[in-house]
Amino acid sequence: MAVRDLFDLSGKSGPRDRDSRKLGKKLVLAFADQDAEVIGASRKMDSCKSVAAEVRSRFGRPASGR
Repeated sequence: MAVRDLFDLSGKSGPRDRDSRKLGKKLVLAFADQDAEVIGASRKMDSCKSVAAEVRSRFGRPASGR
């Protein structure tokens, strides 16, 4: 079994707070890389929307920032 199969998040969604910087951003990108739909929340709306845009462009996955 491939490692990717162990962490398959296809069809799942994952909320993540403080997603716009550092570890939170890395987690959001990791979720998206495993095919999860991500919804991020942050105090810094511009950064949050930027991360969501990065997910959409890099992975072609639905993502939103709130």
